Amino acid sequence: MSELLAKLLGFIENRNTRQAIAAIVISTLLIGCSIAIVSINYDGGWHLKIPQQFAIAFIVVYLVIFVASWFILYLLNLKDGQDVYSEVRDNLSGMWVVTYDADIGPVSGQVVVPTRAIGCFISVNAEQKLELTFRVKDDPIFKDDERAVIRDVAVRYNDSGGYTMFYYYSGERCIKEECEKLILPEEGHNRADEVEVEVFGHVQFEKKLKSGRIESMTGHWFDLNGNLSRLFALIDMKVVAQIKQQTFERIRLSQVPIHQKHFDADMGTVSFTRTI
Repeated sequence: MSELLAKLLGFIENRNTRQAIAAIVISTLLIGCSIAIVSINYDGGWHLKIPQQFAIAFIVVYLVIFVASWFILYLLNLKDGQDVYSEVRDNLSGMWVVTYDADIGPVSGQVVVPTRAIGCFISVNAEQKLELTFRVKDDPIFKDDERAVIRDVAVRYNDSGGYTMFYYYSGERCIKEECEKLILPEEGHNRADEVEVEVFGHVQFEKKLKSGRIESMTGHWFDLNGNLSRLFALIDMKVVAQIKQQTFERIRLSQVPIHQKHFDADMGTVSFTRTI
């Protein structure tokens, strides 16, 4: 039931759906007023009778008003989407390679997760908003995912003359079997292969005056709920156990301590480099 309700709310929140509903309301109100004018009579009492010659005409006019209203609303929304950042969003579109810093274990001091480089396609959706689609391949922690999409993306102008792109993601990610073997399922859950991640990133860039082409972006990314930091710390705990020749005991991810080095959730730098 909750899943059906979520889908229904998602359908209603869609811009095209809202436009269609608004067009139906406008058409209904206009036709309702027209019917009231020509069909309500007073003859010792109020009577509503639609003249037969007008019945088909009302249906045709209703459809015409609905289509016209929907089209006008569509044009108005399309115009609203063409803001001062439209050109910047268009110039960001294309293929990129995203590189993350290597992660050093807070206890062992060794590289527990090497530098990652994954493909990213930046596009502008029908609502004139940016989308980042990542192609996760051979990641040391997460399973391959051909279409990991981030839809909460925004661009803002900086006082320094450049721009900043912000992005936010929250959702369940499937981890690899070797990582799953280190984790006990959380209380009330039967599975340990899915981890809820919540990340935020911001990168700065400049737009060339002549071509407008954007070649690179650099900034930082953050682990907001701490689960990525816990995964890295968990892998480091396994490394330390191997160094000390001790038996590693599985543990719930929520019980893995986050080292004070990561208390601010800053996971390091991230860079976007254009390929196409």
